[in-house]
Amino acid sequence: MNMPYILIPVLTGLICGILGYLLGKLNSKRDNSLEEALQDDLDACKAHTKSLNAKILSLEADLAQKQH
Repeated sequence: MNMPYILIPVLTGLICGILGYLLGKLNSKRDNSLEEALQDDLDACKAHTKSLNAKILSLEADLAQKQH
C-alpha cells in the first residue's frame, strides 16, 4: 500500500477535527453573551409583571372599596 493513501485521509480528519473544535469554542463564547442578554430581558419582564400585578391588586381593592 502507498503511504499517501493512508496519510491524506488521516491528516484531513485531523485538520477538520481541530477546525471544528476551534469553531465550537468560538461559538460557545458568543452563545454566553446571548444567554446573558436573554436572561437580562427575562429579569426585566419578570419585574414589569410584578409591578403590573401589584397595580392590578391596588385597582381591584379601590374598586371593591367604591362598590361598598
